[in-house]
Amino acid sequence: MRLAIIALAALVAGCATPQVPVQVVANNFCLTAKKYSWSTEDSPATIEQIVRHNAGVDRACCVKATS
Repeated sequence: MRLAIIALAALVAGCATPQVPVQVVANNFCLTAKKYSWSTEDSPATIEQIVRHNAGVDRACCVKATS
């Protein structure tokens, strides 16, 4: 029992250590991400990949879908 208390005290003591401040760096993904376009000559698989890629860019950059 005494060993369990010591182990618990060691785990809790780690929570009391001062934390290093974290600096958030601006995310420039949305500034550099490129959306692709497709043509009628592309295969259906290629078109699907392009649509998925562009949707991922829209989600990551908080772009709302247009209807």
